[in-house]
Amino acid sequence: MRVNNHTLRDSTIMMIDDEMITMEIVKTYLEEEGYSNFHLEDQPSQSIHLLEKVSPDILLLDLVMPEVSGFDVLVKVREHPKFKRLPVIILTSVTETSSKLKALDLGATDFLAKPVDPSELRLRVRNTLAAKAYTDQLTFYDPVTNLPNRRSFNDNFEWVIDKANRYGEELALLNIALDDFGRINASFGFDGGDSVISMIAERIENSVRKTDIIAGKIYGEAVPSNLFRTDGGAFLLILERIEESTTTAIIAKRILEEINRPLFVGGTEICLTASIGISTFPHEGRDRSTLQRLANNAREYVRTQGGNSFQFSSYEINSIYKKRLKTEANLRNALKRGEFVLYYQPKVSAKTEEIQGVEALIRWRDGDDNHTSPQKFISIAEETGLIVPIGAWVLKEACRQIAEWNRLGIIRLGISINLSAKQLIEKNFLAVTKKIIKDSNIDPSLLT
Repeated sequence: MRVNNHTLRDSTIMMIDDEMITMEIVKTYLEEEGYSNFHLEDQPSQSIHLLEKVSPDILLLDLVMPEVSGFDVLVKVREHPKFKRLPVIILTSVTETSSKLKALDLGATDFLAKPVDPSELRLRVRNTLAAKAYTDQLTFYDPVTNLPNRRSFNDNFEWVIDKANRYGEELALLNIALDDFGRINASFGFDGGDSVISMIAERIENSVRKTDIIAGKIYGEAVPSNLFRTDGGAFLLILERIEESTTTAIIAKRILEEINRPLFVGGTEICLTASIGISTFPHEGRDRSTLQRLANNAREYVRTQGGNSFQFSSYEINSIYKKRLKTEANLRNALKRGEFVLYYQPKVSAKTEEIQGVEALIRWRDGDDNHTSPQKFISIAEETGLIVPIGAWVLKEACRQIAEWNRLGIIRLGISINLSAKQLIEKNFLAVTKKIIKDSNIDPSLLT
């Protein structure tokens, strides 16, 4: 990976020194190299506030200053969640080895002795910025979209929440997931899927007002650092300084409209939808974990309702999702525990009033003898894939019942069973069905 010198020169350089003349000299040396974005601070006590405002790419820091030393500033920089990895070059006239070791121990990146040599200064700054750009790209950015990734989100969201808390601001977290994105990879391959993700990322960016975007940089190119690609067809979007929920709703609606617009992959037109879950600070949560969980639950709720919509989180929705997770967990154990039972509803001829067969109806009876209707668990079984083993059990139990009726000499009755589309597309569906019928030793015509 090559780093372009031109883009490095677009980097933002911040200097903290109690002597303005020293910073002006350093600035002049770097301007001769092509750098132009500088922020000079001669009041060290204001350094963290300015750092948050500027978000520099590199910090040049003096050690010996009145009131607040460079060591104190360095400690605060490394304690700040957003600046843990900010490159810090110490510019100092201090020569004691102990001071240098202390600064390195506190997180300094490099040293330059005052008065600085112009050539050495330019070389150290360039190399430090190049190393930062290289490692940042590998560690914090998604290679497909060039958007910040999940790790970058985890690092930044803590700081965004802290800032919103300090300034009494509101923010919203949008969890955005393309509905059924797996079919895109299955149909067009991973290259086609990557192409779709890139187009969708661009559409989401275009949907967000510029005032909702925190400017960030990748090799000097401005990107919306509040949009993150996490995995697959999923994104996280942070909206800051939200004054009312309608603003967030308008943006969410705009995102859905953009995603809904047809796009082309390899000459084929496709249409996509998405599910969006929204959590808000401070109303619904005050920490990263809670806000992520609530937004995720709201998104899953939208997905279970058919997708292509957005939903604000609430404790009610969270409770619904927790109940659904519990149902899913219990459903996974229901087969092992023998909690399913089939009831047989007669099918009577309207002309002869004779029973012509029965329909198998599944019911779920848990250990407390509570009966759960299919309407409450079949959809979950479909979504999780549990419908396949449950369907196989229904088929096996129906065949067992037919064999039992035959053994008892009861009139031949056919049983109608309901099959899921997911069962039918299983590769081994036919083989499993034939084996169950053969093992039961029944007439296949009795199954409909």
